[in-house]
Amino acid sequence: MTKVVFACKSNSCRSQMAEGWAKRWIQDRKASASTSTSASTVAMEERDLLEDIVVASVALDAASVFGAAASSSCSETTCCGDRCETVAERKLVKSMAVQAMSLDGVDISTHVPKTVEELAASLASSSSSSTTKTHALRKQEPHFQNKHEPENSQHGDMMMDKLIVLCSCGDEMKSQLVRRSVSVEEWNVDAPTAAAQSGEGASAYRRVSQDIRLKVDTLMEQIVNEKKQQQQHMQHMQQQHELRIEREREHQQVNIAMEDVLTSEAAGAVLSGKEIVGN
Repeated sequence: MTKVVFACKSNSCRSQMAEGWAKRWIQDRKASASTSTSASTVAMEERDLLEDIVVASVALDAASVFGAAASSSCSETTCCGDRCETVAERKLVKSMAVQAMSLDGVDISTHVPKTVEELAASLASSSSSSTTKTHALRKQEPHFQNKHEPENSQHGDMMMDKLIVLCSCGDEMKSQLVRRSVSVEEWNVDAPTAAAQSGEGASAYRRVSQDIRLKVDTLMEQIVNEKKQQQQHMQHMQQQHELRIEREREHQQVNIAMEDVLTSEAAGAVLSGKEIVGN
């Protein structure tokens, strides 16, 4: 399973847009594969590759996911007379970002900002759901190490394959995710809120959305191509493995045949020797 994660400081705008566009790209590609006039096996392989991609987004700063605790006092029956300890409320995806995406038919209104811990739990759930299928398939294949996959011992705490950072946050803020990622990219994407406040207005969100869309389309195409190459590599290795087994089997059969001949000749020689002695 390929896990692609988009991140920005609060996970309330740019990274949410990127997640929305990536999921739309996968959805459109699946639809295209389903209606493809090419061989059905090719279309099925394409759909399987797409099913194996998980897209998510996350906040680099966990504190920015939640707003300040409510300051108004609660009733005595609610707080039992003690100081109110209302849990801080989770922030929402910025409404202007939701509106900008909706103009292109992408709905991110149900998305919510997430912390790294929440993301980890979500990705773990996605991984467990695909583990059974993966193990079932691998039982039918020869056992060999895929050079494109990191070993568990090397990336024991890895939880994502590609991390895309869409803000210019400090290294300290990014380090928690970077050390858990096989590949990291940093995109130079304007902050739409700052652009809007600088005079561009609401159109800044649409512009940034389109900029992100172009980058996401390129990224997703790259990911699928990489997965196809990995699949072809694995298939080639499997074919080579099966070819070696077949050659070993043929060699064994030749050896057995030669042993049978030698045994037969030896038996004939012994028999001839007995006849000579008898005469």
